[in-house]
Amino acid sequence: MINTIKFPIKINEFIFNDNKFITKAKKYDYCDIESLRFVIENISSNFSKYEHYNFSIRMSDDTIFDLQVGDAAFTINKKKLLKKNQA
Repeated sequence: MINTIKFPIKINEFIFNDNKFITKAKKYDYCDIESLRFVIENISSNFSKYEHYNFSIRMSDDTIFDLQVGDAAFTINKKKLLKKNQA
């Protein structure tokens, strides 16, 4: 199985290309990235699961970009949850 990535990829206000990324109308080369950090936060609530992803990019000039994405499939309907707990 061959995995390929098709650019550009748009996530929130970031646009990732094959050799650079763009945010707020400014271009940054990948070669200027000093470090990367990726954190996944798992949260469970009443048998529902939620994942929150945080991707931080620190550039060579010490600029830090945070890209945060939540699991779009996770929703809590409080009224429905309250009815379940009262039953």
